[in-house]
Amino acid sequence: MEREVEKPAVGNIVGNILLIAAASVLPGIDWALFGWIHIFLPLLVFFFLNKYGLQVGVKYVLTGCVLALIVGLLSQTFSALLVSYSLIPVGYFLARSALQKDTPSIAGLKGAAAFVIGWLLLIGVTGLITGTSPYTESIQTINLWIDEMAAQYQENPLSNETGQIFLENGLPQIKAVIELVLPGLLLSSAFFVIILTMVLGNRLVAKHCERQLWPLFRLWQLPDKLIWVVIVSTGLAFVPSDLIRPIAVNLIIVLSTIYSFQGFAISVFFMNKWNVPILFRSFIYVMLIFQQVGSIILLIIGVFDTWVDFRKLSNTDVEAAQP
Repeated sequence: MEREVEKPAVGNIVGNILLIAAASVLPGIDWALFGWIHIFLPLLVFFFLNKYGLQVGVKYVLTGCVLALIVGLLSQTFSALLVSYSLIPVGYFLARSALQKDTPSIAGLKGAAAFVIGWLLLIGVTGLITGTSPYTESIQTINLWIDEMAAQYQENPLSNETGQIFLENGLPQIKAVIELVLPGLLLSSAFFVIILTMVLGNRLVAKHCERQLWPLFRLWQLPDKLIWVVIVSTGLAFVPSDLIRPIAVNLIIVLSTIYSFQGFAISVFFMNKWNVPILFRSFIYVMLIFQQVGSIILLIIGVFDTWVDFRKLSNTDVEAAQP
């Protein structure tokens, strides 16, 4: 059941529709300049649906999509517009899940399902229109980039014999590994967008709608039973099977991203508990996120929290932070 929502003025209605349309169509007009908007498109949809309610918010989103379609057809960016359309359901299902008071874990799972279904539809529709697969084209583009880098190295007068041997023997293996792990990398990117939408959306709704959808991010916990998926996947990754091993490897990649976010939530918890100054806290966050060692530390903390429970959270702590 929806809460009482804000009734926007006419000017805000037009602005909201134009904002949805611009966020949908701009990445296709100039990807290098506006491609980053795709990351925040589900967040925009999520916020509008929570601020204005599902019925009114969906009207804004659909009207913006129609306007974006017109612009996309005129500017011949329809293919790129399909990518935007595949992301919009993610924001919708996350918002619906939040209104149903699902836990962050359940909401994230529903968002991931919407993401996968959206991308499968994108691949299918694009294949029908262009006769090509975006997934296959992505692999071909990566392989072409690797070949170009190898060609530049071979033309370099400073290249040595060892490097030449590596190019001959190592490049095919690198291409094979990329093709193996690409599904996991894509799913990890999906979970990154989903969790980012949930964390920022929770804060935006709390600030602008005066209600909190989920507990604070620093109190988020993954289900303890999920660790068994990690353990089983790690074991299956060593099985010499062309079917089982790729699935296990990609599962490990996706779960690494999820547990890294849990590790980050733990770090935010202790930074807040110890009242670390904002400037120094921001520096630590940047180091943890963008440094490889920092990411590994977050992953280890996130995994071992299943047994150690670093934050010593009780059910009372989490319930107290519920909306």
